[in-house]
Amino acid sequence: MKRLAADTAELVALAEAGRYPELETRARAMLLRHPTFAAAHTALAMARFANGLERNVAACRRAIALDPTRGRPHQDLGLALVGLGRREEALASLGRAVELDPGLTDAHIHLGDALRALGRVQEAATSYRRALDLRPEDAELHAKLGEALLAGWRSDEAAASCRRALELNPDHVDAHYTLGNALLDLSRWEEAEACYRRVLERQPQHAEAANNLGCTLRLQRRGVEAAACARRALKIKPTLAASHLLLAELHADAGRFVEAEASFKRALGRAQEAAASYRRALDLRPEDAELHAKLGEALLNGWRSDEAAASCRRALELIVRCVEAPRLAPSTTVTVTRLTPGRRGMFATLQVD
Repeated sequence: MKRLAADTAELVALAEAGRYPELETRARAMLLRHPTFAAAHTALAMARFANGLERNVAACRRAIALDPTRGRPHQDLGLALVGLGRREEALASLGRAVELDPGLTDAHIHLGDALRALGRVQEAATSYRRALDLRPEDAELHAKLGEALLAGWRSDEAAASCRRALELNPDHVDAHYTLGNALLDLSRWEEAEACYRRVLERQPQHAEAANNLGCTLRLQRRGVEAAACARRALKIKPTLAASHLLLAELHADAGRFVEAEASFKRALGRAQEAAASYRRALDLRPEDAELHAKLGEALLNGWRSDEAAASCRRALELIVRCVEAPRLAPSTTVTVTRLTPGRRGMFATLQVD
């Protein structure tokens, strides 16, 4: 068992470092010794996929060298780089693709996806709008635009985009969910409640929708129903810190302070676990603004405001428009003023002094 644990740790380290040829070699060697070793089978599949992408990258680069004026090889190169997690390189290739051929709808979409993953949501929204100029009846695109607008704190516009997506596809789960979040931001709680219920009708295992439904019910002073939603969310996803926090707030509302303390401790524990995971990821990608911002959010959830502010400021140094670190400038002081539902996980509101 100790040997298998050590082998698993080695595979994880190789995968996290992106050393896929070595990962494939080591996974094959381990499977010769232990043909039923599940972690090695998983690692081998991952390595084969990544190595296939590397071959795609090489093929695209050859095509571009032969004719650098065509947009599609740049698009294909960008998609392969996205698959390998090389986002900055992917942005350059996808940007070049739409520059050479503005009619490449998929290139605009994938460029928007890559920008949104890096927290550059205003630019992502621009890319989605350009794609919609070419494909105006695409419900998925309207939903993507809604998500980018909401991340950029443009809740009214986000709601409008999601409503358009739902006109085109009434069963689009992500559009219902994002519309609910936008309406929650706008304090339109009954409408948000209806959206979350539609999500759960179509996707009963959507933990975040169950949690957010609980938040809207709490705001409407329907505590018993809200607690049921929080428990439902935790049954689906026991690690969801937001639902532990919601339960703590509901216990406190009812004067059950012992139970509230226990739920707060569970929420804090999940936040600490999340922070530890983001720190490990940052060891591998120290210049990733999105990771710094997510670490800041996790630290704030764990009531470590000074450290959270430092992480958010680092995110802003890397990408000024990183929306996960909103409204935080290097000279601001951050305080946690109250617990309230919010657009990202129902955690704490930041007050900039």
